[in-house]
Amino acid sequence: MKLYLNLPQYVSQEKVRAAKILRVTHTIDGAFLVLETDIGPATVEVGLDYVGQHGPQPDGYFVVYEDGYLSWAPARAFDSEYRRVPDYAYPVDTEVSPE
Repeated sequence: MKLYLNLPQYVSQEKVRAAKILRVTHTIDGAFLVLETDIGPATVEVGLDYVGQHGPQPDGYFVVYEDGYLSWAPARAFDSEYRRVPDYAYPVDTEVSPE
């Protein structure tokens, strides 16, 4: 499944895809995260396990690691640790699956 491939890439110790969270709407099954992307807002649905483990908040980052692991990072920590990679620097992954 080609999931999250439109998110920008960032690099620090490892390469990730990430987007700033604009809004979090909690549901009975998890939450909808509205993300800031290069082509406008995008919505991602996450489960209760993600919400319970990461506690995503607006202005933090929704982070997808190369192995498909989903995470959240506070903006200050993410911005100080990662730098954005130009889109042409890495080929697009062919398969990324959510946890």
